[in-house]
Amino acid sequence: MILGLVREFSKAHGKPYDYRGRGPRLRYDPEIVAALLILKAALRIGTRALIKLAKRLKIDARISEKAYDYTPGETQLRNIMARRDFLEWLDEFIA
Repeated sequence: MILGLVREFSKAHGKPYDYRGRGPRLRYDPEIVAALLILKAALRIGTRALIKLAKRLKIDARISEKAYDYTPGETQLRNIMARRDFLEWLDEFIA
């Protein structure tokens, strides 16, 4: 349900975050990752618990063959949560 809301909102307001032009290209779908992070906040669980839940639910967020796992790791999720463009998008989504 959250993913559906995120995808609908992204059509009008753009993706939650995008490739910056430095470093490796995106390996995981920003909309699925945003839905996971919103789920994390809604359930009030930690990052490790979120990753375990995503694996148990068999959520596949990969968009690249170079992705190591089905979902981003803890560090990558924390880096996404710290991005200014993601936080601005999330503020608009919540409003």
